[in-house]
Amino acid sequence: MFLSLAAPAAHAQIWVAPRRPGQSVFRNTRQDWQTTDLLVGQTFQEAEAGGIRLFWYESEQATAERARAQLERSYRELSTHFEYTPERRFDYVLYGTYQEFLKTNLFPLQEGILGVTSTRGLEMTIPYFGDHATFEHTSTHEMAHEFTIQKVRSAAKTYRTTRDPLEAFPLWFIEGIAEHAALGPIQGESAMRVRDLVTNPDLYTGHGLLGFWDDYPGYTLWTYAGGHARITFLEETCGKGTVNALLERSPEMITETTVVPTISTFQRHVKKLCGIEPDALAARFDTWVKRDAYADWLDSGQTLADFDVLQNVGGYVLALDASPKGDLVAVRSISRESGRTALHVLDPRAPQMARRIVADTRPGAESIHPIDPRNFDVGADRIAWVAESRGRDTLHVRRLEVDAEQETGAAPGDALEEDRDGFLFSDRSTREPWWRVRIHEREHDRYRLGREDLLAVGSVALEPGGDRIVVTALHESGQKDLFLVTPEGKGHTVRRLTENVPAERDVAWGAAGIVYASDDTADGKHALFLLDPDSDAAPTRLTTADHDHLSPVVLADGRIVYTAYDDRDRAQLYALPPEGEAVRLTDVAVGVFDPAAGPDGSFWTLVQDHGRLQPAKLRPTHQQSTPDLAPPAAAGPTSGLPRLSLQDHVAYDPLDPRNWSMDGGFAAIGAGPGGVFGQMFLSFSDRLRDRGVLFSANAYGRPELTDAQLLFVDQHGRLTWGMGPFHALRFRLDRSLDTPLRFQSGERFYGAHGTLRLPLDRYLYLQGDASVGGVSYFLFDDTAVFLADPNQSGLEESVLDDWFRANSDPRLQLESGLRFGIDTTRFHPTTGPVAGFTFLVDVNGGVQPLDNQRYGALRLDGQGYLPIPRISGGNVGIEASAATSGGGDYAMGYWLSSYDTLRAYLWGDPNLLGRHYWFSSAEVQVPLDAVVRLAVASSVEGVVGLDFGAVGDELDELWDRRVLDVALGANFVLGPLVLRLHFARALDTGAPLPVTPNPWVTNFSLSWLGQ
Repeated sequence: MFLSLAAPAAHAQIWVAPRRPGQSVFRNTRQDWQTTDLLVGQTFQEAEAGGIRLFWYESEQATAERARAQLERSYRELSTHFEYTPERRFDYVLYGTYQEFLKTNLFPLQEGILGVTSTRGLEMTIPYFGDHATFEHTSTHEMAHEFTIQKVRSAAKTYRTTRDPLEAFPLWFIEGIAEHAALGPIQGESAMRVRDLVTNPDLYTGHGLLGFWDDYPGYTLWTYAGGHARITFLEETCGKGTVNALLERSPEMITETTVVPTISTFQRHVKKLCGIEPDALAARFDTWVKRDAYADWLDSGQTLADFDVLQNVGGYVLALDASPKGDLVAVRSISRESGRTALHVLDPRAPQMARRIVADTRPGAESIHPIDPRNFDVGADRIAWVAESRGRDTLHVRRLEVDAEQETGAAPGDALEEDRDGFLFSDRSTREPWWRVRIHEREHDRYRLGREDLLAVGSVALEPGGDRIVVTALHESGQKDLFLVTPEGKGHTVRRLTENVPAERDVAWGAAGIVYASDDTADGKHALFLLDPDSDAAPTRLTTADHDHLSPVVLADGRIVYTAYDDRDRAQLYALPPEGEAVRLTDVAVGVFDPAAGPDGSFWTLVQDHGRLQPAKLRPTHQQSTPDLAPPAAAGPTSGLPRLSLQDHVAYDPLDPRNWSMDGGFAAIGAGPGGVFGQMFLSFSDRLRDRGVLFSANAYGRPELTDAQLLFVDQHGRLTWGMGPFHALRFRLDRSLDTPLRFQSGERFYGAHGTLRLPLDRYLYLQGDASVGGVSYFLFDDTAVFLADPNQSGLEESVLDDWFRANSDPRLQLESGLRFGIDTTRFHPTTGPVAGFTFLVDVNGGVQPLDNQRYGALRLDGQGYLPIPRISGGNVGIEASAATSGGGDYAMGYWLSSYDTLRAYLWGDPNLLGRHYWFSSAEVQVPLDAVVRLAVASSVEGVVGLDFGAVGDELDELWDRRVLDVALGANFVLGPLVLRLHFARALDTGAPLPVTPNPWVTNFSLSWLGQ
């Protein structure tokens, strides 16, 4: 986070490489952090508890009071579960909403991450979600990590082991422990997804049952659900308490001579405690998991073959809805290649002609919340959806018109067609009659509900035959309730329909009123309720069976269809008629979700199969009508959520030295006859990492040849600002002498710098920089000899003294700059940027008021990436940059980094130094992991590229100095670092070629992934 301001434009290094502006954090909530110590010094398991330091801000006090009660209960229960009490206090940072959580500076986050725990500082951060059940699961899961970490390290102390035994555990074991601690033995959704792994493998996508010992951190399903299953198996097979014993004796896996623990180390550890050979244990697990999975599969009465699967829908489908007649279907899906989520509307008669309504990761639609349940609704002639903009949710409603004509002949889509975001839509060629469908978008209304104190909007339902919309939304009070949005002219009104601590989740609207799911029940499970928005009557509970009821849809005949898990952890569709008892409509082995109305009595739904949610239609002839035999749920009023007071809190002081620590750093220093050379970087921050201090330095032999900066950065609010001293080096082709000589000189600019960044939204920002200080000029020794010796310079006499007179120092210098950036780049988990574009413009000016010198500079940088269809991580990247400076003898010079720009030059070639430059590069990057696997690299990319550009000290030199080269090579991804090994060769364009010892120039560089 801090690095975005660490090299401000006003005194940036003159080394030029393509720049990416970076995305900003846009905050709406004032966060006046408070802290409260919980359970410190209390005794559990005959040990004194280190306790919890809870961080919360005043606007979420009611939420924090409910969270405190849950935290203290979980701490006690986990102490019993782990038979251990943590010795150290850990920080628990609570955010009121998921959107605020994603903007934390504690960890780099992306949607899909629900909570984070640090193994280093032990801090953890969690959002409340507005849904206590979700919060309780996530919080207990993350707190279980705290217990695991501290228990293992406490054992290491007992064994006097200096190395951390956590290094020897596979990730599935750590995550499985947390899921088991939070949920108990595997059940519900986790059991369902493991069953799908076993019974519906897909070799083409890698979805399938792996071995017991296999650990693939990138395979989330096998790590979490698979880990949960394996922990359950260990506790059943080897005896209750096996996992605790493995943690307590974990130091036995570590030896001081073993540098990197291996998988076999963990296998031997389990064998020692379990008494079963690793291969035999894996075989037992294989039998154990298959026995239950295939029993449920054989016991089911339906398969995917009983559904009409909707073909040719692109991407991975996440949610589905349909119009009241079922003739228009909307799907929210995520692109395989770009990782972008989009909402499409299609006519089932011609799905290849789908219309994209919105795609995220752009201004105005920063996110359409891919991990949320269905948050859109299709009406007879319109569609409503939710999109985040400037940190808050906006409700959108767009009118739709559909034109459909039946035609004969060859249909379009003989080959796969791709829209601009990598979503594939196609149809097979046929001579049968086919439908040409055009979906037109008309009026578009926006309701900025963030202005109505609604922090996050969830489910959406359109009023049948009307203009009103009902939504579930998280209010600033920390409660998730129903709200009615009524359009009025060019504006709208919002009325709260419910106001209670239980969370309203999925909502639908039928003739009888609003149907929604809520955990306003005695046992905390979700039931369906009916509410008349035009009446003051209390909601009526509709379902009473002992399982969660979710995703309702109200049909034209009054029936309510919804999803619920049965007694075998399978998600089925149920129907509740206006009069009578609920019946089960499906009997699948895994699960069906998001029911929606279909034509002629059918249903649209999503079927979990082969690791994907398959959009499909269930015809009336394949619908079952089995009575719901689940026992009744617990009767009685809502149990309510306990709250514990936070009156004992204190305000968090971000400037207290006790709240600061070192984040990290590195140093590389060497000495020789030429002096001291090296590099150093240090980073310090407060506990919330909202404020930090950065120190960076590069030494080039002599003290005056040191480039260094000390910067304090404050980014706790929307505005980010920084200030501090600096000492910067610059180089230029010198113009201070009235001679035709071309030689290099250097400048040391030192003083104080300030910077201020204003994000306009997540992707756009403005940044201003200002620097004031002194400037001194210098020559390298060989240049000084050149100017002093007429025989070398070709002049009649020495001009060295003339140069020193013209460049007397120190001088007062002031500089300022303005930067505008836009960045919509999207990243692949292992290969870096794959989609999106960036643009950055820098305008800088400087003045020496006492020496009548003025100068200015303009620089432009742009990048764009296009994903390659059906090649995960593959992309075509285009980069371009140009700059010019002038206005005085001391205008800035630019020195291109050949590794990143014109790769046919050698690094540091003086022909890459000048006041003006332009360059462009095009690269094709293709992952080679299928054919090349290296133990030290998480990914390997093949690279083919072209570079074209020039550098000159005069504008009219640029074309004559042009260089075109071709580059071949590979990128080796080493965790957060990428090692680039490229070979470039200049091509003849009629201009002079770079002077190099060999035609092919080797470029070898190491940088951060994503730079």
